[in-house]
Amino acid sequence: MENAVSGERPEQYLSQIVSVDKVTPKGFVATVDASADERATIADALDLEALHSLLFSFKIRAVGKNRFALNGTLQASLAQRCVVTLEPLESDFSVDVSLEFWPRDDLVKFEETAEDATANIELDGPEPMDDGRIDFGQLAYEIFVSNLDPYPRKADATFSWPQSDAAVSERPDNPFAALKTLGSGKN
Repeated sequence: MENAVSGERPEQYLSQIVSVDKVTPKGFVATVDASADERATIADALDLEALHSLLFSFKIRAVGKNRFALNGTLQASLAQRCVVTLEPLESDFSVDVSLEFWPRDDLVKFEETAEDATANIELDGPEPMDDGRIDFGQLAYEIFVSNLDPYPRKADATFSWPQSDAAVSERPDNPFAALKTLGSGKN
């Protein structure tokens, strides 16, 4: 998602910042539903043919002092170009999401402890939050991007190099055939 210590973020295309003060003891349920303009901007930025829908539904609840757990689902419907035919290829996907959010200071302390000791750290550790705020729109965007098919291909798409019959027949049977003619004096 982002570098926990430095706080560097990719450009934001979809922003919906929510304060964790809104999280009640029963939790906080919300959705991020990208508007037509937001979807068009994201599609343009990612070179998609179209982004028909992008919906992130989730529930967040407290799991400790200033720590929160999120469970939800991101659903998207889009069109990409087939890497073989360059024709539009429609696809839909749904991703279940489970994350924890910790204050940035807690994460820095955790990372320092992990560097000093041989602590067992999960690669998908907690996500940072600043000043008790989480940008759920940016989170939805990052989850969407990380789940895009980098090489979309139609099921029946095949690629073959165009070759004439003459080019195939002139090719030596093996890569060393040309060397034989050099050694025999048949230049």
